[in-house]
Amino acid sequence: MGKSKLYERRFVAFLDILGFRGLVNDPSRHVFFAGFFAAINKFCDMDLRGIHLTDLAVTSISDSIVISVPRRRSSCFHKLTSVVKVLTSMALKEGILLRGAIAEGELYHRDNIVFGPALVEAYELQENCAIYPRCIVRPEVLASGLATYRGKWVQFEYEDFRKDADGFYYVDYLPGTFKMCGARGDILRSHDSGDGLCGIEDVRELIAGANPSGDRVRAKYEWLRSYYNDTVSELGEKQKCDFSKLLLTDEECGDPAVRFGQSDV
Repeated sequence: MGKSKLYERRFVAFLDILGFRGLVNDPSRHVFFAGFFAAINKFCDMDLRGIHLTDLAVTSISDSIVISVPRRRSSCFHKLTSVVKVLTSMALKEGILLRGAIAEGELYHRDNIVFGPALVEAYELQENCAIYPRCIVRPEVLASGLATYRGKWVQFEYEDFRKDADGFYYVDYLPGTFKMCGARGDILRSHDSGDGLCGIEDVRELIAGANPSGDRVRAKYEWLRSYYNDTVSELGEKQKCDFSKLLLTDEECGDPAVRFGQSDV
């Protein structure tokens, strides 16, 4: 009798909700989390920007979310990153930060059960290297993922990721967040519709603040502010508009750790 293969090669994203303990003790957050986790459970049964997600596996474990897709599928990596973008944007829209990492390797992910070397790698990358509210990926995994882009999805090859100063690439989620914050109606389906310019001020208001308590928290929000400013500047160049008044400065910042309800992230 032949030996069955337990694992299959998959791309996997491990996302962590920063400051989760404090958030779940805040009654004002309960409605959001109920809707957030309900949306996670629906991803496998819906289309996102015309992407069929039926081969996607999603599992939520307390303050963590695991998403994976088989490596053999065409444009599978784009499917994974699209869901990471939407979840990150949904959370940020409510002032909640996600941090994560994407890995490739052997994984078992069926019927809400997930384990394997790829999950361990993604978790350790998130825990030890991601640091900031970003979902990182190693260059070699990114190259493998981009090789799966096919047909109309090729255009997103250079739109899904940015390279950070530490050499890691990360999922470029802020443009989608602008669109989501400026949208009316079904935020899941409006994530990539329109130009998203009307949502910039909403995101700016969420991020605005300075002097967060503790060096670790301060570093995370300084990184987010830098990412926001870079993204807004690039959008201004693309739209041929002066967005300088939308940039976040040191002088105008309040305390984001208080605003976001997170004192230890």
